[in-house]
Amino acid sequence: MKIYEFQPRFAHQKILAIDNWTTIGSSNMNHRSFLHDLEVDVVITHLQNQKLLREKLCGSNSSPIKSRGRIYKSKPGGLG
Repeated sequence: MKIYEFQPRFAHQKILAIDNWTTIGSSNMNHRSFLHDLEVDVVITHLQNQKLLREKLCGSNSSPIKSRGRIYKSKPGGLG
């Protein structure tokens, strides 16, 4: 028998939280990632688990900041 232990390391997952919908996985937010690449994501539907995740990411005292509705003529960083 061989036993392996998890070793902490960099993780390249993305977390998307919109209203009461949260997902964690490897997908990027683009057509290629959704339609062609091999990706894996998990959707979290339990509201208490969504709350716990957001608290871990942002801290329990954090509040989101409302967007000022800024419109970009090109991508940030001059990429397009």
